[in-house]
Amino acid sequence: LLDALRATLTGDTALLQRHFRTELSGTDGKWVLRLLPLDERLARQVRQIELVGQAADLRSIELQLNGGDRSLMLVEPLQVPAAR
Repeated sequence: LLDALRATLTGDTALLQRHFRTELSGTDGKWVLRLLPLDERLARQVRQIELVGQAADLRSIELQLNGGDRSLMLVEPLQVPAAR
């Protein structure tokens, strides 16, 4: 799971595809990256990881487990204070 996040945030496609089957859909404005585990041990627990973004911003990470549980993390854009 750490490789999925690390590879996604650093843009390491080779590392990502070593551990997951990837499915990318959408547009530059709104995209979805679906990761399906290739490792059998991980696949017994994790059905998929879905990352949703807008342009260059990651907006959510959803972890879907095979037992029906899921975890959703929403990512808010960083608010940069206006210059005075």
